[in-house]
Amino acid sequence: MSEQEVTYSTVRFHESSR
Repeated sequence: MSEQEVTYSTVRFHESSR
């Protein structure tokens, strides 16, 4: 996984948590 993919996954995770 590239850095951008990790960042995107993290953002999606936080969006889902909200």
